[in-house]
Amino acid sequence: MSQQSKKVLFILPHQNFRDKEYSWIVERLDEAGIVHEVASSHTSEAQGRFGTIVKPDITISFISSGDYDGFIFVGGEGAKEYYAHPDIVKLVINIITTHKVVAAIGLAVPILGYSGLLSNRKVTGPDHIRPEIENTGAFFTGRLIEQDGDIITANGPYATKELAESVVKALECSDEGVKTGRTYLR
Repeated sequence: MSQQSKKVLFILPHQNFRDKEYSWIVERLDEAGIVHEVASSHTSEAQGRFGTIVKPDITISFISSGDYDGFIFVGGEGAKEYYAHPDIVKLVINIITTHKVVAAIGLAVPILGYSGLLSNRKVTGPDHIRPEIENTGAFFTGRLIEQDGDIITANGPYATKELAESVVKALECSDEGVKTGRTYLR
């Protein structure tokens, strides 16, 4: 499967997402020719902390994980709207169990933890979420970026470009399957 036929879904908080965590990843996906769409809790315009406006394509209740090769959870204070959200928990469980590429950055990392499937996985994120991550059974590394199989996590907005590159590499290799244990970090 070529990069042009890859499709990624951003799960974007409806308010107060980290603008650069979204826009810099979009730029890299565009450079790689990877198609992307946006899901949020509403289809009205989503607004970033610093004013970026994004019109979501679909709401989170209508996501079909089979339609996408990868998923990116964007952080920011607004990401907390998805903590323990039933539709998101169900989605993350499906993504992880079907070995799709999934990435989360900053305050979006705990969203993956609510799936109950981070036990014994290495993840990273901002230091202040460490207790929440460790309570899920995951190993918090505190590194800039971390990949454990098909799960890629990043510490915060300053790790956005590295996360974007890792997602592109993971999608390039996804035909072989990220479940093979290959690492795609730059």
